[in-house]
Amino acid sequence: MSSIIRVLIVGGLPIVNEALERALRTVTGVGVLGVGRDFEEVERFLADVPDVVLAWGGADSHTAAQLVEQIMAGHPRARVVVLSTGADDESLHNFVTAGASGLVNLQQDGFEALVSALHRAAAGEFLLSADTLRRIIQHQRTETLQQRKRADVMRRLTERELEILALVGSGLDNRMIAEKLCVSVTTVRSHVQHILAKLGLHSRLEAALFATRHELAADGVPSFATLERGRARAKTGFT
Repeated sequence: MSSIIRVLIVGGLPIVNEALERALRTVTGVGVLGVGRDFEEVERFLADVPDVVLAWGGADSHTAAQLVEQIMAGHPRARVVVLSTGADDESLHNFVTAGASGLVNLQQDGFEALVSALHRAAAGEFLLSADTLRRIIQHQRTETLQQRKRADVMRRLTERELEILALVGSGLDNRMIAEKLCVSVTTVRSHVQHILAKLGLHSRLEAALFATRHELAADGVPSFATLERGRARAKTGFT
């Protein structure tokens, strides 16, 4: 690493980036390589091998995490620090899973903490506070529990019951489900009763909430391949 830390700023609003760039240019030992507004621009700047990439978490944390993942896929040695303004537990987990070296909450940490993070990231440190680590681990535990519950459901319900549960979760009533599956309303009603009994639920609303909470359907209707993958994981015990 050179004596000057070369920083690439990624994402964020132009006016905010301009202010951040001006502020960083006043810091001794820090140089701003540029601002990448999209992945194509980011790729061009990455060819100059910045020491640290500052990526805005933003309101759409999923898209920001995808950008971090894209950067790491093409440049596995990149040191990416995510700038956030209060990311939730899921966002924190997504950023770290994508390959971020650390996170800086500008509302809590301030500019001096950001400069310190640049030096530490450039030196190869992994920047996560104890509280952030706790939140990420807790989120992972919750996700693992949800996946295990989902696998358990896959084991208990038949393929037709899973399909109907997904349709219930998407808001369809018995008549609409019957028309979609080309069966009688009585058959659908019977399947719904079996689903409630197997899952220990007491109402159709509970079943709909259960389907949504455990992500048992994509756009309300699971594909056959999705069901088969779920069953395979359930049989092997992998989630």
